Amino acid sequence: MRILDRGIAVLGAALVLGGVALAMQKQATDGDARRRISAERNSTKIGDSKGKSSQFFLLESARDIDTNGDPVAVVQSDVVAIEVAASGKIASRRVVGRVPRSPRGSVRGVVDGAGTVFVVANEEDRDFGASLYKVDGGRVIKLTDGALRGSRPLVANGAVYTELGAEGAAHEGEVRVDDLQVAAFDASGGKSVIYAGRAFALHLAGTDQDGDLLIYDVRPDGAAIVTVSRQGRVLRRDSVEPFARDFTRDGERLVFANHSPSTPGHETPWTVEALDLVHHTQTVLHEERAFQPAPFAFGGTAWFTASSPENANETRMFRGRVPAPLAAAEFTAMEAIDAAGTHALVRHEEARGDRLMFVDLNGAGETPLDEDGMMRAVVGFAGGEVVR
Repeated sequence: MRILDRGIAVLGAALVLGGVALAMQKQATDGDARRRISAERNSTKIGDSKGKSSQFFLLESARDIDTNGDPVAVVQSDVVAIEVAASGKIASRRVVGRVPRSPRGSVRGVVDGAGTVFVVANEEDRDFGASLYKVDGGRVIKLTDGALRGSRPLVANGAVYTELGAEGAAHEGEVRVDDLQVAAFDASGGKSVIYAGRAFALHLAGTDQDGDLLIYDVRPDGAAIVTVSRQGRVLRRDSVEPFARDFTRDGERLVFANHSPSTPGHETPWTVEALDLVHHTQTVLHEERAFQPAPFAFGGTAWFTASSPENANETRMFRGRVPAPLAAAEFTAMEAIDAAGTHALVRHEEARGDRLMFVDLNGAGETPLDEDGMMRAVVGFAGGEVVR
């Protein structure tokens, strides 16, 4: 899951410039928690798509111009359900709800196993000017406002979790500390606060194999992955650097990109790292100095792209440490994959821009999803893997 809008790189730089100590101690007791390996050890398990169908969801927004050639203001996004036939071809699409949004805002969503979609949509142009909506059976219900703009909700344990907050006081030369919460909403819409604190950022990184929440917590005294029970009890804190982003959980590990704060004369590399959620050791899977990697882990392998602003946003694709495109074309990022590993949603890098594609991973081919000029954001597969 990707952190947006509040610039994690700016946050990390401010931590260095402010002289903040990032020395939060790890609780692991089994020696060095970070060890380097030369390559991913397991191959991705690709399922057999024959005879299987699936369903995925997108958020679609108009991208038109008026008679004067000016962009049309976007005031809503459609939640679209797309059915995939057993042959691996798209069979049908239907709009299941419409969510209001700011013309300059973003919308991000997630779907549960039953096909209920939850969307965080910006309605006001401020950090906590978004709302959480539930889209179910054609009904669109607002669950709360005060959500973090650009965030994505998380579905787990029969509830939907979201990041809420209120802006703290701003002081010149300092990073603002906000009053932040992770809140859960049950099937009836009832709210309970699971985790809270004054922090630079709280981010829902996922859940572990027991269903406990993994929350990325960045504060003046350091950053950590905090394991929190569904009842709201803090179980563990694993210290990490303050630039972490692009989290995906793959079995018993949490995979993400990160790097240490740079110092004068020394630019630290970006890394792709895995946190073992059982033994609480951290493994460096890959290092990149010229490129910023965006990993996506599934079935024992971490795919990732790495983009370089210094090289005209050149993008490279890796599977583990070995360059290998997922399909015939280069692509920017894996966006989602179904639970069986048979279908995926990816963004290809092409001369005319990114293209969102539906891919049958067993050879049935690719289907473009954005030929009509609409803006599309991936929600995910019903009952599938959580998207970044």
